Amino acid sequence: MNRYYVYCYLDPREPGKYSFCDISFDYKPFYVGKGTNNRCNINSGRNSWVIRTVNKLRSIGNPHILVKLKVDISEIDAYAYEEFLIKLIGTTRSDKFRGPLLNNSLGGIGPIGLKHTGESRKRISISLTGKKRDKSKYIGENNPFHGRHHTEETKRLLSEKNTGYKFTEE
Repeated sequence: MNRYYVYCYLDPREPGKYSFCDISFDYKPFYVGKGTNNRCNINSGRNSWVIRTVNKLRSIGNPHILVKLKVDISEIDAYAYEEFLIKLIGTTRSDKFRGPLLNNSLGGIGPIGLKHTGESRKRISISLTGKKRDKSKYIGENNPFHGRHHTEETKRLLSEKNTGYKFTEE
């Protein structure tokens, strides 16, 4: 099923002509990704550089520009096109400052259709057994949610999602 796409984030603070072979942008590109469903509207996973840039643009009221470059393609084609674009445009991270992209990798990597076998799930479980998280970093003022509160609407939605039950007027 061809439900994947390749997208690019552009920085509206840096207009200009950015051309890479037959691909051109009116603003400086800073991230290329592969996605499905709503992936392009989420703060790009674990890449803190991209998340910081997106949040900074939002905070100054100038959100990033999203361009979907190829749509309705297979996952394999999406990985290949993502890798092609990242190599073509260049990254500041993986390519030793060869280009403007903040991508952590040169793209094209990922577990296509990965499903752990029962044996691998058991090995993962055994490796994590007995390991304890340091809970002290989540207590009191160290908790990232310290001093904040959920709205009544959020509480209602969380309750419905977690229990399947809906609030009644009672």
